[in-house]
Amino acid sequence: MLKKCRKKISNRVAFLIIEPKSYEFKPKERLLREKVGEYGFDSIHFVYFHDSAIDDPENLTADFENMKEKIFEMVEKEYGLIFTVGGIGLDRDDFVPEATLAITDKRLYGMETALFNFMEKVSEDFAFRRPIIAIRKKSIIMNLPEEFEYIEKILDFFLPRLKKFLQISTN
Repeated sequence: MLKKCRKKISNRVAFLIIEPKSYEFKPKERLLREKVGEYGFDSIHFVYFHDSAIDDPENLTADFENMKEKIFEMVEKEYGLIFTVGGIGLDRDDFVPEATLAITDKRLYGMETALFNFMEKVSEDFAFRRPIIAIRKKSIIMNLPEEFEYIEKILDFFLPRLKKFLQISTN
């Protein structure tokens, strides 16, 4: 008889921030650490990704591949939650949802719907965003907008649910 081996989902969290927004984010890292830490996530890392398409629009394909690789690398490092920040709009260089989808195993449509329902009360323009919430192996990947005030509200709403999901997944 084969027994399934369930690996404990990591309490590690990564924020993958698309530059050039890093100048806005660096001073707020402490606030995010505290907010995420309240829910028992004990290892919180910030990674800044330079989007070279800002400088050279011909680099879109390379940036897409690099973004895919960076998300995949974080999954392989066994982060339980991976938040991407920025790159989910309608501009030509907003490819984070596609990069996320390219490496995921399953989408969490219910959570995506909950995000849209929640955010439509906060922001009129959120309907023009394309966030993905998905799973790859034992990691949840969630695309966030670049505006810090939205990120705070989304985290307040979702962190208790994500923590519960991670606890259920390990049982």
